[in-house]
Amino acid sequence: MSFAVFLDVDGVLTPKAVNLQFATMLGIEKELVFLEDRYANGTIDNIQFNKEFIPLFRKAGFTNTFAQKHFSDILYNTFTEELIQENLPNTFLVSSSPSYFIEQFSKKFNIPPENVICSRYNFDDDGLIKSCFSPSGILDKARFVQRKKQGFLKTIGI
Repeated sequence: MSFAVFLDVDGVLTPKAVNLQFATMLGIEKELVFLEDRYANGTIDNIQFNKEFIPLFRKAGFTNTFAQKHFSDILYNTFTEELIQENLPNTFLVSSSPSYFIEQFSKKFNIPPENVICSRYNFDDDGLIKSCFSPSGILDKARFVQRKKQGFLKTIGI
């Protein structure tokens, strides 16, 4: 039987959201929690979230180099590696997590780029986070799953 596993990252493969873990390292966890709460309760949308998120992380000095350097400091749930490895090559990451983490994560666990959707960020010439040029919202993730589940008899979403 051919089946696929569609996994979220924040709160599923990691005990705490990736950006929250980075914010803790940067000393801006309280500010991000306030912003995340407003997004979660619908007070702000994804566009407004990024209008506040980007300056917050820029001011704290967040760079792609920082993300790479601290990649190994991000905590995973104990079952993460086993869950992914057991289902390769039919493992898909369906997340709003940031590309500066997901790209490294997918390479580490041999998940091909075509099996991944995430929020895409870029950095300026000084290396500081610049923008989210492709956010991964609920509809984007749903469309991705609809496209990718074709050809599988069963799918599991976690």
